[in-house]
Amino acid sequence: MRVWAYAALNSRLRGMRAKRFSPETLLALFPDPSALRSALPQAGYPDVLADASLPLEDWERGLWMGMVRIWEPLIRFARGNVRDFLRALLFRLDLYNVHTVLSVLAAFGREPEISPRGLLDTGMYGLLRREALAEVRDFPSLGGVLRGTFLERAYREGLREFQVRGDMLALSTSLDRAYFLHLWDLGGRLGGEDRT
Repeated sequence: MRVWAYAALNSRLRGMRAKRFSPETLLALFPDPSALRSALPQAGYPDVLADASLPLEDWERGLWMGMVRIWEPLIRFARGNVRDFLRALLFRLDLYNVHTVLSVLAAFGREPEISPRGLLDTGMYGLLRREALAEVRDFPSLGGVLRGTFLERAYREGLREFQVRGDMLALSTSLDRAYFLHLWDLGGRLGGEDRT
């Protein structure tokens, strides 16, 4: 990566970090969950997280989606290999959604009801749309959603293993491996000069 590109990205990161909480502030907020909840919207997270009656599952989902919203300006700012790598970090949330859909399919079989609310919204830079994942009704239709992505081949191979042995762990592990290999490949490209 060129020095000026790194300096610009580093400056943007410092600016973003300044809007968040310092480690000292976070430590002070931990003993009082209500103070932490009320402070999160000031750090760029959704306002709904300040609601003390919010169930833990929805609160966790809000934290993840808040992270997506915080990272979007940084991804928009970055270019070339750096941008690809930052986007791939967000793909981890897409992988979380795929695992959620796999769990529902394994538990309920064909024609399960998958609520979009139960999936993370990965924003404009995500790999998959949660609405498309919510439409999945069986294993082949999930393969259709993954078509053209770096997860497609791993899904096909893992699904074959699942159909022969009934091993859901092999399918999940295959997808995880594909994600981390993709991330590794993109990270390796950052070592050289970014020419885009």
